[in-house]
Amino acid sequence: MTLPKPNLDDRSFTQLVDEAKKLIPRYAPQWTDHNFSDPGITFIDLFAWLTEITLYRINLITDSHRLKYLKLLGIMPRPAIPAKVDLTFESGEKKYLEKGRKVYTEVSGKRVYYELDEEITIAPVKLEKVIVDELTGVFDRSLSNEQLDLFYAPFGLNAKKGCTLFLGFNKNSQVQDRRGK
Repeated sequence: MTLPKPNLDDRSFTQLVDEAKKLIPRYAPQWTDHNFSDPGITFIDLFAWLTEITLYRINLITDSHRLKYLKLLGIMPRPAIPAKVDLTFESGEKKYLEKGRKVYTEVSGKRVYYELDEEITIAPVKLEKVIVDELTGVFDRSLSNEQLDLFYAPFGLNAKKGCTLFLGFNKNSQVQDRRGK
């Protein structure tokens, strides 16, 4: 399945002319005659027409043309590799999932499948405390972590070397993997 071809710019001739006419007062305030008979308006129409033709031609570039252009530049595409994604599992009991197992989620009513790269252990854990040592003091960031709709940066946007993050889990979250570690 190929990706849909992007429409790089879908502005029409009329939109291009209107956009150019709106810029006249900013760049040429002394230009007051905006009638069709004005040579400046004729040039705007001409350049809008040329731009529309160029945009049409750009949108006709196919994948094979892109590959030829890249080859001319000495760039060879890399072979396809499987995509990787981080998954989050939740379970009320301890579970083991072996390497190669297929798991799925539903997105817009369709199943999206994933295959595990390694054996994992799912444990019923609950994060109860987030403590941060920012070198200027020790702070409890547990409430900040609970806001699910916001990006969470425990050290702020500028973490410094030597800062420490402590995570406190519930008492029943002692986990050993299948090998006994």
